[in-house]
Amino acid sequence: MEQVREIVAYHTSKPDGGWSYVWNNAPFFSKQGTHQQPKWLTDGYYFWTDSEHFAHRWGESALAGSYAISRCTVTIEPSKLLDLVGNVEDQLYFEGLLNKVAARYRRVNRALTEVTVPAIIQWARDKNLFPFAAVKAVDNPNGSNSVPYTQRLCAE
Repeated sequence: MEQVREIVAYHTSKPDGGWSYVWNNAPFFSKQGTHQQPKWLTDGYYFWTDSEHFAHRWGESALAGSYAISRCTVTIEPSKLLDLVGNVEDQLYFEGLLNKVAARYRRVNRALTEVTVPAIIQWARDKNLFPFAAVKAVDNPNGSNSVPYTQRLCAE
């Protein structure tokens, strides 16, 4: 049996329903349409790991106004985590998925600018090529990602 990994994680949310509601119910599942921004890694629970720094930055920029940060411990088997930050094998696996999706887009003559991280993840899930329960990724709003997270980032 695989040993589980515990990750300290921070979840940012609006205090809708009041602070006690957030305290008793966070983290909240986020799905397309919840906020105006497209989902970066498809529908799911979103956390910042290691520090609450980016949880605050996202709360300040995306939620504008009051926000809550919940500290959580995420327990996961390492084989269920696609680590695009610190695992070269996982990065190469994702690059292989990217190449498969890009080839598909070329075959149907669609713009490669439509290939985003969530498009790759959703395609892999649909093809049963995504055995992961979680993804660890780093966002780079300055645009040095080779694959954009959203269409809007691609257009900038």
